[in-house]
Amino acid sequence: MKTKICFVILGVLMLAVILLACPAWGQTKPRAATLAQQKMCAVQAQKVFNERRIKEGKHLNWSESFTSHYEGSTNVCYVMERTARMPIDLAYGDQHTITTISVVDAFEGRTYAFFNGDGNQSHHGPTCWFKPHGNELIFCVSDTSFHGLESEFDAIVYKYLGISE
Repeated sequence: MKTKICFVILGVLMLAVILLACPAWGQTKPRAATLAQQKMCAVQAQKVFNERRIKEGKHLNWSESFTSHYEGSTNVCYVMERTARMPIDLAYGDQHTITTISVVDAFEGRTYAFFNGDGNQSHHGPTCWFKPHGNELIFCVSDTSFHGLESEFDAIVYKYLGISE
């Protein structure tokens, strides 16, 4: 009788260990975002985008857009904002495009990536950096051309954060 009870207890313990280990097996894959999480992220990204536009004002010579992406494995809602401005530079007597791209956590406000580039390289070079989760700041290292660095920035952001325009 005692032996039978020991086997039952041992069997229950083994079953418990197996059941507890099963969820850990599934964690090797990134969690896919649910439709509700994606919608929540899209709503928050729109709110962040609109608030910034109200704060900075709408300008006729600006082109603005945003993209949202919910990353289930990190539980972060990213919003990528892209602004292209065409100021007339009186000091240089020309009109050129300045592009600014930022990737921000739509709920916490943390900036994960930033690009600012002037299409007229004679004025000043572009700035490009990326800060992945728990890592040091990474600066873009491509050639110093405006379009080369912007392309590198887009590739890095897509690779590490899964967001693109």
